[in-house]
Amino acid sequence: MSYSFAFFATDMHSARRKLHEAYAPAGVKALVECALNAIPQSAGQGACGQADDNRKQGPQQEVNHAIRMPLFRGVLVESNGHIDENGGRSGINVFRVEPFYD
Repeated sequence: MSYSFAFFATDMHSARRKLHEAYAPAGVKALVECALNAIPQSAGQGACGQADDNRKQGPQQEVNHAIRMPLFRGVLVESNGHIDENGGRSGINVFRVEPFYD
């Protein structure tokens, strides 16, 4: 089975809906789903708690308020390849899941 799909979605719900509609093997869709699950909704998600700790220190409070965390703007998903359902040679030529932030 040869497959090819590409789409851009502005939110994860749309990305999952478009992935569900794509013509591709279930294994490839599962890989894309795992990649989508790993994307943070904001680029600085992991640093938020750290910024809260820094604010308690006093002098850095003004600096932390000036830093604006990038917002999630969308995700580009692209993949194509061939999966041999008879046990022959299979391959994924392109596998791209790229988040975009402002």
